[in-house]
Amino acid sequence: MKKIFLLLAASLICLTTISAQVSQEDADQIVIERLSNETSDFIIYAKDGVQTAFEVITASGETLELSYPCWVYYVNFTDEANGKYLIVKESNGNLLEIKAKNDDGLEGVESWRVVSILICGVENPITDLPWLKARIDEYILLIQEGVPLSDVAIYQCTYGNGETGFLDFNGNVNPFHNCEGEILCELGGYLGETCSHLNIDLDNVKIIWDASNVPPPPCVFENPLEDIKWLKDFIEDYPTPYAQHCRIYQCTYNDVGTGFIVDYVTFGYWILRGCIGTGLCSSTNGDCDRYNIDYDSWELIWEYLP
Repeated sequence: MKKIFLLLAASLICLTTISAQVSQEDADQIVIERLSNETSDFIIYAKDGVQTAFEVITASGETLELSYPCWVYYVNFTDEANGKYLIVKESNGNLLEIKAKNDDGLEGVESWRVVSILICGVENPITDLPWLKARIDEYILLIQEGVPLSDVAIYQCTYGNGETGFLDFNGNVNPFHNCEGEILCELGGYLGETCSHLNIDLDNVKIIWDASNVPPPPCVFENPLEDIKWLKDFIEDYPTPYAQHCRIYQCTYNDVGTGFIVDYVTFGYWILRGCIGTGLCSSTNGDCDRYNIDYDSWELIWEYLP
């Protein structure tokens, strides 16, 4: 394999020069500005510390050895097999670019520092893609109104030739969107899976937003039995000819939420209800773990004995 000591190489591009010694923050900015016009999604990785001896393999198979102090960056493009190195000379900020020969990505690069990530042309899809932000805002509004949506999540993954897509998982019909928000297919639902033609990489999905992290609606009261309408109505309507032993406990869940356990003692099960009365889970169907109920916080506030 041909080895070249990198002083001046024809395959390298010198883009920027500054007079003062370059700090890590300066080098980061130089690299980010160099990639500002890229249209492909990418991740910029940085080798920690100034490198005085570093070896890279170019796309043509040549081995290059860096022979001066520099900051070393590797850019992984999601839709290309090969990445590239960006080398910032510490003494003056000269930026050199080398196309890398890494069909499967640079080995061990995951342990490098992540400088920047560009997804769908933005750094943060949750806040910077208008259609995705609007969708998440809709979910948050529903949650604040008491609708139980703790299983809803937004997943990011790749499909086709490395394009980025988003799976809007809501437990029923789960639409799969491209960067522009267009629905390309749907997973699940009554018609079953309809996305096989897109080659979605479901083995490498990443949750970027999770509804279970949205705080429940505020619950303000002095006397819950008088101030919370559904509780007051429940108690007034409960003594029927068929009423059985029942207790109501006040509790906390998900660390910050105030809820109420309606315990049907006679029948041996209970239901967790939110502040506005929405049934969140029950002891019989095993779905209460995700609410992190603080069982030590249970406080008996009402009991009916037949």
